[in-house]
Amino acid sequence: AVMDEAALVEAIRNGEIAGAGLDVYAVEPLREDHPFVTEMADRVVIPPHICGATTDAIRHHTEMIISDIKRLYNNEPLLYVYRG
Repeated sequence: AVMDEAALVEAIRNGEIAGAGLDVYAVEPLREDHPFVTEMADRVVIPPHICGATTDAIRHHTEMIISDIKRLYNNEPLLYVYRG
């Protein structure tokens, strides 16, 4: 977890902070009855899950994919393998 979502809700409710811009949530997709949607829609920016998709990030990911496709085609070990 990057942030305490319940604490953020409370901080917005009691005016400690004016609002927030979020790209991820504790539970996804965000529930329709979540306070960010029901009572704080005017104070919480809820973009689609693409905030990290900068031009540089997209270019870098594309280069990684192309590199591994070429390596796969040439029967070489892949460089970018998720080992979760």
